[in-house]
Amino acid sequence: MVNNVYDLVTRTMEQEFPGRVAFRWVEDATGTVKEKTYAEYAQDIRRAAAWFARNIPEVEGKRVVLLSRNCYEYGVNTFGAVLAGAVLVTMNQKKTWATSVSRPTCSSEFSSQVTVRMFSTLATR
Repeated sequence: MVNNVYDLVTRTMEQEFPGRVAFRWVEDATGTVKEKTYAEYAQDIRRAAAWFARNIPEVEGKRVVLLSRNCYEYGVNTFGAVLAGAVLVTMNQKKTWATSVSRPTCSSEFSSQVTVRMFSTLATR
């Protein structure tokens, strides 16, 4: 049963395009080309959704900010947060009030590479 659009998208990835390359990038540390298929991408999204559900009590409807460089892990965690029921909030990292937040680097293990911040109320500046 499909619960939402994101669930539909991940199922379509797995069923219609499982072997096609979804992401291709050059790894910073080694300079090698890495690839992820749609099947791997969908699996990683579901793992991320499970992580959010396990680590954020009553995640549904909570506002979550993901701070990350433009990388594979950001795509995984964006879909994963929404699939878990969180409300994804964008944040301008160039603002002075955001400079104290650490800016993670991306690597192969997605769950530890994106800084997750939750806000009960959003600052208005």
